Amino acid sequence: MACVGEERVAKSGEQKDFVGGGTMPCRMMLRELNEVHEAFLDLQRGIGDAVADAAHALGDSHPSWHGPAPDDGAHADRAAQITERCQRLLVLYQPVAADFRRVTAILQMVGEWEHVSALAKGIADRAAELAPWLVVVPHELADLAAVVAGLVRDAGAAYEDGGPGVARGVVRMTAALGARASGLTGCLVEAMRADPAAVEPGLGLFAVVQDLLRIAGHAARVAEEVIVLTDGWDRCRADRAAGAPRAARAHDPAGVT
Repeated sequence: MACVGEERVAKSGEQKDFVGGGTMPCRMMLRELNEVHEAFLDLQRGIGDAVADAAHALGDSHPSWHGPAPDDGAHADRAAQITERCQRLLVLYQPVAADFRRVTAILQMVGEWEHVSALAKGIADRAAELAPWLVVVPHELADLAAVVAGLVRDAGAAYEDGGPGVARGVVRMTAALGARASGLTGCLVEAMRADPAAVEPGLGLFAVVQDLLRIAGHAARVAEEVIVLTDGWDRCRADRAAGAPRAARAHDPAGVT
């Protein structure tokens, strides 16, 4: 999405009334909001790269390929900074209307991306350990990981470009991942039945599949925030009434998260 509020400043002037009886420059609030917006874009791009790296690791059955896992600690620090700045904006300026929706949407999405970062690191950490066993499900797991990485990329692009259509596609595709994951877990079960030595790594691969589904679920919740931000709650509710599943459950019918 483009820089926030500059046209409103040009139309409304330099100052805006705030709670407390005083006035503060509108440009000051919008400058801080734009800085938060840019920091958030950088965060979600970095986390998208981390998910893509984790997906790449799952598609490579050679342990020597794997480098250091993504640094989710750095992402967590940046997410905390963005959260603090959003809270400052809400308390100090008490924004309304579109500005309020944007700040609260960023707050919600930061939390989702922080979970994605931690899950991506967990997958990357397991990749080298499980690499010899990836031959059991070479294409299925790599394909699932690639789809999830694409959903993360599309959810970020939906916010950056203001595309509710892309966001709805993320929600729909997330709902369709269950069948793909079921086929993959079926292959794992057969492999573990055939070879007792495959049980422990098979359970590790089960965990990877679940983490991929959780990542998709968080990306879908980011997409829902984009829908609300661009089209409002009425359109989001209409989508759900028309049959689009709620992202909070689409990836996790058993409620494991």
